[in-house]
Amino acid sequence: MKYIASIGSLLVFLALTLTGCHDQFDHFTSDPSARISFSQDTLRLDTLYSEQPSSTRTLLVYNKGNKALKIDEIRLLHGIERGFRINVDGRSGQRFEGVTLPAGDSIHVFVEATLPRMIDDLPQLITDSILFRFNGKQQALRIESWCHNLDQYDVLYVQRDSVITAQRPLYVRDSLVVDEGVTLTLNAGVHLLLGDNAHISVYGTLCSNGTPAERVLIEGLRRDYLIPSVNYRLVPGQWNFVRLARGTKGNKLLYTTIRNGRDGLICDGPQPTTGDETLYAEGVIVTNMKGRALSLDRARVRLYNCEFSNSLSTTLLISGGVTELLHCSLVNYYAWDKREGSTLVYNLPEGSGAEQTSFKATNTLVDGTRSVIRIAGRDLMGGEIELAEKVRERTTFDHCYLRTALPQSNGVAYFDCIEAKQPADEVYVNAGRDRKKDKMDFVYFFQPWADAPWVQKGMPTTLSIDIQGRTRATQPTIGAYEPSTEKRK
Repeated sequence: MKYIASIGSLLVFLALTLTGCHDQFDHFTSDPSARISFSQDTLRLDTLYSEQPSSTRTLLVYNKGNKALKIDEIRLLHGIERGFRINVDGRSGQRFEGVTLPAGDSIHVFVEATLPRMIDDLPQLITDSILFRFNGKQQALRIESWCHNLDQYDVLYVQRDSVITAQRPLYVRDSLVVDEGVTLTLNAGVHLLLGDNAHISVYGTLCSNGTPAERVLIEGLRRDYLIPSVNYRLVPGQWNFVRLARGTKGNKLLYTTIRNGRDGLICDGPQPTTGDETLYAEGVIVTNMKGRALSLDRARVRLYNCEFSNSLSTTLLISGGVTELLHCSLVNYYAWDKREGSTLVYNLPEGSGAEQTSFKATNTLVDGTRSVIRIAGRDLMGGEIELAEKVRERTTFDHCYLRTALPQSNGVAYFDCIEAKQPADEVYVNAGRDRKKDKMDFVYFFQPWADAPWVQKGMPTTLSIDIQGRTRATQPTIGAYEPSTEKRK
């Protein structure tokens, strides 16, 4: 009898428990004043390019009441017309009916978009609303995204002299190749977007005609976020490289930014016997690379007012050739991984004679995370400059700020140089860290504060403006940037 009584008690307990669960989902509030709330007032997707799918954004819909709510319908106001898509708690579709939102609980709505090509090439704001209908009324949440038209190519093979204009961004999924004997010109304001495995290979000549006000920009496609505070525009390794192949000459890059690739700019140089200049670069920025920023192999190169920065491997690798730097900033505070090379490495290719190479840097800054290590009784170690023994007597630093041990008697010519000893946060406007929140934000701006030790320590030259187009002082500042006019934060 006791056994039968126990079974009966269990059945009563289960019945009460199941009834409680049943009440939670089936006894819905009909109160017309009931409301739902959202995790954000407006859902803003990333700036998107037409016909390119977005990343997925998440919206949480809350029921803060004490009774369950039955949502009769969830849908987009304009359906699929404007390119937005929704998914409710894992179910895809255009319209959802009879969605249960328990008391004190929430549901997930996932939003994506592939925006159609616009009639106008100017950026346009595209909006829609997610409608929630329940208890005889309706609530709506606005969703929006800016849309840019772009031109798209899998492969762009340039076989005759051509000009790319800044009418709209140009997206290349695989490769842009400039044929031998052909010149490709990029007008001021051109924006090239490269796919994951894309590269630019030049066998002819590349001319990029940016200005301080309208730079040419070469970068990856993605505009979504790696984490909520870090946009993919700050993330390296999104495409392959720009390569000036051996035999090219007369390449000219003006006020051009190349960022977020694997290997930035690779310059193989002309045949050694010709003496032709491979590359003249002024106002160029190559930054945030998952390999090297600039590689020169037996090239003849002039680099004026340029920044080469933040690379996993060597920032500027020179293998022979003739290199001249004037008012350049070579800076490596790469923080995505453990670095694998010094900021500046200069060596001689096997089989080459030292008489075929030279390096001169004037009013140039070489800095990074690798400090000089001084231990009593031992040779100095560390720093950001590596020079092969054979090239030291053909190397000159004139009025430079250098993270290396000074003075040195290693055959290198140093004239009025300053040894870098201060940490990045004390001398640069932005060095990858949000000072207020005391955390990495990966935003870098290597303009010096007015009290940085290299400000107004350069020698007068013919360069009248800096990389930003600002007038240089009579006693110019070392590096690509004249100092900030703001006080150090």
